[in-house]
Amino acid sequence: MAYLLNYSRYPVSSKLYDPRLAYSMHLAISEDGKNFEALNHNSGVLFGLATENEDGSLNPKCLKSTCLFALKDGGYGVVCIRTAAEGEPDEQSIGKVLFYTTKDLVIYEDKGFVQADDVHIMKVTCTFDATKGVYVLTWMNGYGQWKQAIFEDVQNIVLSEVTLCAPVKSEEPALDIPGAVPENVIEISAEEAEYLRILFRILIVN
Repeated sequence: MAYLLNYSRYPVSSKLYDPRLAYSMHLAISEDGKNFEALNHNSGVLFGLATENEDGSLNPKCLKSTCLFALKDGGYGVVCIRTAAEGEPDEQSIGKVLFYTTKDLVIYEDKGFVQADDVHIMKVTCTFDATKGVYVLTWMNGYGQWKQAIFEDVQNIVLSEVTLCAPVKSEEPALDIPGAVPENVIEISAEEAEYLRILFRILIVN
């Protein structure tokens, strides 16, 4: 068994590591859950896609509050908030949560948005409840309210009635990774960890 950390980074500057790079999903691996090794040279692996205006110009986007979770039938899911170019709230996705799925933690399929709230969402998490066989989506909105809803199928996301819930608290590991902002940690197999190490090493070299 190994541990996979999902994290973002603090923006440094437009020349060194600007918000459009920093506000993305990064990955790091650990065997003990304490000492993490950054993958992909401490660079992101999943980024927000720009939207296009009628005149053909683009609106850069970022991803914040990314959360990795295991899927019931294998593979992994990602929930996150899309933001504008500098990490500020995105007026094009108010109250929406963006979903991705991945079989190998390298290639990600965009599953689109789900409308969860009627105001901006600031934080979001998702887990699979094996005892009930449902996914639990939890978020904090711009008013500081924590809310929760469940759904059964990540391929066809239909949220249940939204209810208020207690704040989600998570332990953040102490990291020796420059600029890292931890999001969440999941367990993966030793084979998956080795595959990711080898693959991202090849990608960096090439």
